[in-house]
Amino acid sequence: MSDDISGEVAAIAGYFKQYEVFATNIYDYLLNNKIEWIELACSEAGKLDDVLIGLDDKIIAYQVKNIASSKFSFSSFTSSETESILEGSFIGWKKLKNQYPNHKIDAKLVTSQRPSENDRIASYRGNPKPTFKKFISNFWSKIKSGNYTLDNLPLAWKAVFQELKTKTEASEDDLIQFIIDFEFIFEYDTNNVTSGH
Repeated sequence: MSDDISGEVAAIAGYFKQYEVFATNIYDYLLNNKIEWIELACSEAGKLDDVLIGLDDKIIAYQVKNIASSKFSFSSFTSSETESILEGSFIGWKKLKNQYPNHKIDAKLVTSQRPSENDRIASYRGNPKPTFKKFISNFWSKIKSGNYTLDNLPLAWKAVFQELKTKTEASEDDLIQFIIDFEFIFEYDTNNVTSGH
């Protein structure tokens, strides 16, 4: 087998997990005649580029990380030598939002990893410093659900919000909407990914 062919096989194998994630959702939407278009490896969607599913009122955009050996930390999400998952996802979300102003953007990060229970978020104003798992449950999920807004965000979390705002170069309103539109799916397997109906 030539190096070129073996490289292509390795590349295709690397995408198997992505295809597996979307297959159930695509099938469900096809059964209900809801899909208008599908795009793979979209160059215009930042880090939300693995698969885009276009429905009549919604764009579902996926980023898939199949890393079984480590836990997903705050640093995994917000920091990178190039472009972090947070930054790239926000860029992709913003582009899709501008391109499809009449559609809800349903952004999903799907990972085989667990949210970290061992890291600490330094910008949090209080002690003990929260882990990424606490960040998801006590900050991200509460903003998504509407329990926290800019008006009632606890003081201890305001510096974390500001850190995310600085990293994304977002307005406060855009960052809030991005959090509302963005879903983490941890410990992925084919039985726990929902189609989001």
